Amino acid sequence: MGFLIQWSFTQGFILGQLLTISVIYVFLRFFLFCNPPPQDLAKEEEKIEAIKSQQAKPSPTSSPDVANVTDNARHYFQDTHSTLDSEFLDALYNVNEHEPESLDWFNVLIAQALTQFRHDASSNNVALRRLEAVLNKGTQDRTMVDHIYVKNLSLGRGFPVFSHCRVLRREEGSSHLRAEMLVSLKDNLTCTVETKLLLNFPKPSFATLPLSITISMRRFVGKMMIHFSPSNGADQPAYFNFSFDPDFVFSLEVNSLIGARSKLQDIPKITQLIDSRVRQWFIARCVSPQFQQIAIPNFWPTSAKEGHARSQTSADVHGNM
Repeated sequence: MGFLIQWSFTQGFILGQLLTISVIYVFLRFFLFCNPPPQDLAKEEEKIEAIKSQQAKPSPTSSPDVANVTDNARHYFQDTHSTLDSEFLDALYNVNEHEPESLDWFNVLIAQALTQFRHDASSNNVALRRLEAVLNKGTQDRTMVDHIYVKNLSLGRGFPVFSHCRVLRREEGSSHLRAEMLVSLKDNLTCTVETKLLLNFPKPSFATLPLSITISMRRFVGKMMIHFSPSNGADQPAYFNFSFDPDFVFSLEVNSLIGARSKLQDIPKITQLIDSRVRQWFIARCVSPQFQQIAIPNFWPTSAKEGHARSQTSADVHGNM
């Protein structure tokens, strides 16, 4: 009987070890080390050419993306008092006949401004420290990631190229306008971060696993749309709204390194996860119907501001007397 019990325990122990090894193998083979879907460069180039050819076609008179605007953003698109007369519009810019513009002069100005921006960002590593502060915002609430250190930040050396710009009517028969242009960027924007993955069981920081990730943005091609939203009074200023068409090309390269002594390099699942998160972040903020805004300052004070300024001036005069 003792022999049978001992054999049953040994058999169960061996079976348990085999199951554990099998689970670890399946996890490593099909989760961490599964090959990512291959990048079809030919299809990517075809997509870029399709975007360019579509932008070069004669301008349509309708805007399909305006109908899909969310309720939260709809009020920004409702221009009720800032419209252009049709005859004046046709004399100034005939949206049905005007050819797309190259915007070479605009590219030169953007290149100069971007050069200055990179110079200011590299002074005393201002951009690096600012990015590190943003990444560590709310670190005390994290349970799996230690403090994030930004070890390298390169803002690239290339410049975006704007082309095929044209002005369209946002709706058929409407004088509300928007500008569309093709944006193309080939560069090497790189950021390297280092942190530690934390195992907090059975106690906090029971074990740590070093992690280093380098993210490089290689290429972006897409259609950018700009339109003007007028002010509705003192509550809301006027805006220029920027958004991108959902059909865009975004090439991202991710290099990862996990471990201290025995290191795992370029794990495909980490590459897929980061690529997916970056795309979701961009789509949620910049892809139509979502948009970013630049407020246009009101140089003319409102009556309330004028009254406040007059009362303050009067108080200063009486105080001086």
